[in-house]
Amino acid sequence: MTNIAKTLSAIFHPIAVPLYCAILMYVATALPHSNNIYGDLAFFALVILFTVVVPVVSIWYRYRKGKITDITLPDRRERHPIYLISLNSAIVGLYSIYLLLGMYLYVTFFTFALFAFAAVTIINTKWKISAHSCGMGILCGFVVMMSFLHINIVFWSVVTLLIAGSVMTSRCILGAHTLGQTVAGFFLGLGLSLIPSVLLWMQL
Repeated sequence: MTNIAKTLSAIFHPIAVPLYCAILMYVATALPHSNNIYGDLAFFALVILFTVVVPVVSIWYRYRKGKITDITLPDRRERHPIYLISLNSAIVGLYSIYLLLGMYLYVTFFTFALFAFAAVTIINTKWKISAHSCGMGILCGFVVMMSFLHINIVFWSVVTLLIAGSVMTSRCILGAHTLGQTVAGFFLGLGLSLIPSVLLWMQL
């Protein structure tokens, strides 16, 4: 059970959430550049570079320098520099996607998602709220926004909620967070990521 929990925590790490949302957008909707393979490749390259590669390299570098004792970052004090690096990298990535590809819906959504991760960074200075759960809340919020693009909302809601529940349970099994910390993280991510959907609904 512990090994399964570790695997789920690794696969659904918060830094991978923007990539999973991008994949979901391409798999489940007709929004992307369906006739522009170069635009598609550029989009995924930017997402992977700024939201996955930069944070992973930062963790590895600080670990090699002895500034991090464990690459899983169990000590919340060691997470703060990584959170700040990841946030700044994501901001640059979103601006690049907006400037080069004009994918406004994705950029707008993750602007609010970044507010959620920024809140996690601040809260973690005093209380160990779950960033994994926040990421899962953002993933579920992304499904809601995709419903405006005629996604199968029932199917993908069930899928993402099952994933979110599994990841949150895994964090508790591993002793990384309490139930309260995981629930708080989930609703923080979900709440802020629902704002773009509310704004879209108000414009209809």
